[in-house]
Amino acid sequence: MHRGSGQHYRKSARHSSWSDGGGVRPGATPQCPEPPSLTSPPAEWKIRTTLVKWPAANNKEWLQLDEDIDKIMETTGKGNVDHKLQAMCTFITTIGAERFGVTERPARKESARPNRREHKISQLRQELKTLKRQFRAASEEERNALSELRQILRRKLRRAEWHRRKGKERAKKRKAFITNPFSFTKRLLGQKKSGSLTCPVEEINHHLNITFSDPLREQDLGPCEALVKRPEPVVQFNTTEPTLKEAVMAARSSSSPGPSGVPYRVYKQCPKLLVRLWKIRKVIWRRGRVTTQWRSAEGVWIPKEEDASNIEQFRIISLLCVEGKIFFKIVSERLTDFLLKKGYIDTSLVETALTRHHVPGTITNLILDYYNDFQLRVTTGSLTPAWQRLEKGIITGCTILVPLFSLAMDMIVKSAEMATPGARAAHLLGEDELLAAKSRSLVLRKGKVADRFRFALGGTPIPTVMGKRVKSLGKVFNSSLRDSDALLQAKADHGSQQ
Repeated sequence: MHRGSGQHYRKSARHSSWSDGGGVRPGATPQCPEPPSLTSPPAEWKIRTTLVKWPAANNKEWLQLDEDIDKIMETTGKGNVDHKLQAMCTFITTIGAERFGVTERPARKESARPNRREHKISQLRQELKTLKRQFRAASEEERNALSELRQILRRKLRRAEWHRRKGKERAKKRKAFITNPFSFTKRLLGQKKSGSLTCPVEEINHHLNITFSDPLREQDLGPCEALVKRPEPVVQFNTTEPTLKEAVMAARSSSSPGPSGVPYRVYKQCPKLLVRLWKIRKVIWRRGRVTTQWRSAEGVWIPKEEDASNIEQFRIISLLCVEGKIFFKIVSERLTDFLLKKGYIDTSLVETALTRHHVPGTITNLILDYYNDFQLRVTTGSLTPAWQRLEKGIITGCTILVPLFSLAMDMIVKSAEMATPGARAAHLLGEDELLAAKSRSLVLRKGKVADRFRFALGGTPIPTVMGKRVKSLGKVFNSSLRDSDALLQAKADHGSQQ
């Protein structure tokens, strides 16, 4: 058993554009363009920087798009399933972009009519300009009065500007909360994260190589008798060819498309294309080998803190092909259902777990082939790093990783339970015991400190914070619950030490 066992299969490269560029007008007879070239290596795959502006779900243009692409695929979609899958994805994105357009940056809206406060601010500014001119032309006796008037107008202007700015902020936050309450609350209460990656491509490639490379990938783990082996299952694994409709309809339409550029929405609205995807999936299911397009992901750098610039201050999220996510969602549901029926759930460890839990060899080989030569590329701005082979770690958004991880951890935990009959409670040391005299109690009632209640532990009363303050990690806590008091106390202690 090896950590990276599995055969290396020849890669079918990915195309990125329709060579002929001929779109199909709605209702017109679809032309037969040349199938996309599949001779470019994966390292030369282009990044899809534009997204198709897909129509609404109730738009009748979906049916016409479905028929046109189906006719094109009927004429030009020849060859193996890898070629057909690449061609279908390219036709969908190319014809969709020509017919519906691509998403563009929203045009700047015209300034709205000023409200009452903005009109008042404009008047105050004009009055200030007038007073400034009068101040320059006035005599020494008149300048004092004009200066006082200017100060009064400036105070009014500052207050009006403050109210206008706060009103805009409230309106902006109100709109963000109504649009997405969860995201707004996360930004409000979570840590602020911003910044852009400023590292050269060489440093990014070196970091990704260290992060995802595993020099012990091919090392044999050897036998381990302590690992538990389950009995033969009564309920067999369901290896029949499932339908794709349930997996597609359950997915979110707003999910971002992966390297293929095709979102879930296309397959939800185009039944003929869904049937073609189902036929391609049937071939992949029977042959037990995953297409190269599904073993690639486009990564994006996400800052972990505010004003991030170093590569260590970023994390990676990856976008997978929708077609592959649909396929492995079915495998994940089958695997989860199989393990749940057997009560087993309350790159090499996964292989051992699948083998010991009697998962059929065809499903095991399919999963191992998927992870055998998975590649990831993370882009930032205009920089395009090299493709990195994923030899360790997890893939963000992968639908089958969750049950596999649970299965492997369940095997380790069950084996540890059999090896050790039970944990022994060690004797507690003196410092591990709870001392009531050194503890403090605090009761809040309707937001105010209440001094009516007393607590005891083992007959020993626990002092209150009101009667006896407590110091923890250099910070003093009293009944006021104010950080300003703790800050003043810390300054006083620091001054007394000097």
